[in-house]
Amino acid sequence: MTEEQLDLEAGDSASNDEKDARSPEFADDAEIDREVPVERENTLKRVREDYDRPWMGSIAEAIQNGGDAFGTHREMGVLEEDSTLEIEISIDTKNATYTYEDNAGGMTKEILEDNLVGIDTPNESKQTGTKAGAYGRGFYVIAMCGEDKTYVESRQGSEHHALTITPEGKYSRAKTPAASRSQLPDDVQGTYIHVTGVRENDLEKLSDWDEVEDVLIRKFTFLLLRDDVSVKYTIDGETHIPSPPDVKAARESDELLHLGKLPKFTAEGDEYQVKNLVVVGTESLDDLPWSGVAMLKGDIDGDPFMCVNDYKPHRIPSLRQPAKMIGWCDVRELCPDLENNSHTNFRGFESDTGIKEELRKLHDEHFKKGRTTEESEELASNITDELNDLLTDIDDFSSYRSFGSGVEVDEGEGDEDEGETKTGNDIDILRCQAGDRDFEPGETIPLSVTVKNPKDPESEKYEIYDIEISCPDNDVHREFTPKKVHVGENQTETFDIERIRPSEEGIYAFSASVRSRPDVIGLGEEEEQEELDRSKIYIRVGDPERSTKTSNGPVDEGEEKGGDDGDGKASIVHAVTFFPDEEENWKALTSENEDGFEVTINTTRPEWQRALAIVDNDDLRDEIQLKLGVEWGAEELILERNFDMIEELLDDDITIDGERAADVLRQELTDRAELLADLEAKIEQRHNIEYSN
Repeated sequence: MTEEQLDLEAGDSASNDEKDARSPEFADDAEIDREVPVERENTLKRVREDYDRPWMGSIAEAIQNGGDAFGTHREMGVLEEDSTLEIEISIDTKNATYTYEDNAGGMTKEILEDNLVGIDTPNESKQTGTKAGAYGRGFYVIAMCGEDKTYVESRQGSEHHALTITPEGKYSRAKTPAASRSQLPDDVQGTYIHVTGVRENDLEKLSDWDEVEDVLIRKFTFLLLRDDVSVKYTIDGETHIPSPPDVKAARESDELLHLGKLPKFTAEGDEYQVKNLVVVGTESLDDLPWSGVAMLKGDIDGDPFMCVNDYKPHRIPSLRQPAKMIGWCDVRELCPDLENNSHTNFRGFESDTGIKEELRKLHDEHFKKGRTTEESEELASNITDELNDLLTDIDDFSSYRSFGSGVEVDEGEGDEDEGETKTGNDIDILRCQAGDRDFEPGETIPLSVTVKNPKDPESEKYEIYDIEISCPDNDVHREFTPKKVHVGENQTETFDIERIRPSEEGIYAFSASVRSRPDVIGLGEEEEQEELDRSKIYIRVGDPERSTKTSNGPVDEGEEKGGDDGDGKASIVHAVTFFPDEEENWKALTSENEDGFEVTINTTRPEWQRALAIVDNDDLRDEIQLKLGVEWGAEELILERNFDMIEELLDDDITIDGERAADVLRQELTDRAELLADLEAKIEQRHNIEYSN
């Protein structure tokens, strides 16, 4: 018997009250001699890097693993049916440690060694989808928040074992800890994890209760609302308990808007279905736990579960803050097949589930209050026509011109009848296109380029090169194979590049250059060829934080429209819609599609309402509202042009305090536009001048 063993046994009589003063029994370095089993070419580093915010994974995966174990062990009889789940996470900033403890039933030695420390070695319940996810990945997200050893101790029945794991992928054999060093109380079947050397960036977030509570509520509201579950979070000795809003009560009240399953959909060759979609109004909820619809790994009346992500489709005004409805649904059928590795989204397939379509219907049924009469349609058409009459002849808006077919045409500068043609670097012949500028995550984006060869061109044979799409926020950068094309004199041709399907929200830049082909201009391969033109467009996927809108989001396409220009008529504005936003003071919003801009007018503005109060002179009322609509729409379109000019002038590598300068300026302009709109509304209300008939 070694001296160490003697020392440990001599301390067996220590009371459990002294447990917190005892350190875990880490294995010696010499004992940590086993390699972590890794499948599918995963590495511990990749497991952590799969998470955009690994510190969140350290919380979410720990609680989800505890919830999974609790449900499974009650089914297996390891725990009594009336057992309660208790979870506590403790952060010690002075010693840079993370500690997790539960009473969820623990693990056997076999599970501890063969499953927990293995990556992508799922147990039976996870393979069947009842507890979705790869068994060991969640644990390593926890362990990898530290840069030193991690101690794991677990008890199930008579089995009580512990082992030590290192960030390098080695671990010790499981052995029973000495009673004096055990971290679990004698009567508890559960798991204890102690991570040392927590990374500084992770520690900063893990010790911020406001940030942590937001994650707990967004991911685990229904778990936290259960009477048989307790979750505590302790930071430097101060214990916090999350307080989620009782969204279940809204379901039982008159605020229930929808309850049911959605149609099946196909993804990657298989059929899936979202079940138990519940949507409720938010009038009784002071705070909202998430945005849009929480996609849950279970039914709220079943075992504890986690929210994979909250899906908020854009272009649905009643989902904008303050939201008028929220929802949740059971997405177990989608797990784990369609999940990303970090269990934080469904790789863009959210848009295929049918959730957006159902939310749009509910918005139209319960919250849409826009004009629906022929009179309002005529007013919308008149605003559309007047905006186009004013803007289409302005050179600064030439890149926005479109025709009835929706194909953009850049008419250039000067009069073609006078024979003026741009040459060299002044030639404007290339246009990148994507069919639209706003997409949902998972929607297909058709990338293409249009070449408009002028009169008396330098060539009819070109090479499209440096074709690429990028999104720095998502670490996306992809280059495409150059294209050799032939476009006749004074002809326009469009060439498909590729159809892509981004799964992450963000602003994507699609760009390309054009030059004459070497065999045409007689240059050798080693000679530099002159770039004739370059085009870049920005595509919004989802609802990224950086926005070119002057309010909280674009308006959905279900509002009343007007002003369709018809074939052959040049236009910038394709349609005008009306929407009453009672919470915000914005005047107009724009959203862009392949037919041009759609302008949305906020009909709750005091100026608009004052004109609406004219009941005995329809012509005066309509003339005032026409003027307001044109003014507000023009202001918003000029702001949109400013945004585009910023993107054109500022390269991505120009930054302000580490952020893209273009993004900073966009936000500043947006904030000032919102401030101006708010001030104008207050001035209008303060003076309250009635219109004279």
